[in-house]
Amino acid sequence: MAESNLFMAENDELDLVDIVLSNGCALVPSIHWETDEYEEIRSVDRFLSLRKATNLYFITSPGYQESALVMRPLTDNPGSKYYIVQREGGPSIDWLCLLPYTEGNVTILGASMLAYYDNYWSVKQSRMVTVPQKLKALFRHLISELRSHGEIRKAKAKSYIVCKHAMAEISQGTRLCID
Repeated sequence: MAESNLFMAENDELDLVDIVLSNGCALVPSIHWETDEYEEIRSVDRFLSLRKATNLYFITSPGYQESALVMRPLTDNPGSKYYIVQREGGPSIDWLCLLPYTEGNVTILGASMLAYYDNYWSVKQSRMVTVPQKLKALFRHLISELRSHGEIRKAKAKSYIVCKHAMAEISQGTRLCID
């Protein structure tokens, strides 16, 4: 699994959404859906309206996606809601983005992550296959963009990209939650 750990303020998230959308990609929130069809987020406004509903998004692109993401019912009961199965269909880049929280009077940013699995279940081929080079290239591009305006910090054997707006918030007293 390729992954990059990030500390992001809200404006850093919006910057990433803008980069994702400007590259012809979409975001799919990992929420419980009423039907077996999911919505692709294609605007910053729509992202903002769903931001507090989940911490996990799938970044999809017609440039590397061979099929829709796979959905399954939560239970076998009629009327059950549906969820997106990671690593089945797609493929996609996973974006885990945690909301800040407060302890006392201090705002704390949790570590977020951009990642992709090296392989996924191909619906068309009915087997595990390696992710396409276009997905890897997009991942590298996203990380490069975030890194170019942020800084790298190391803690407890991990490296983190502290994004531009997160750095500004740190200078005003926000802390990072580093496991």
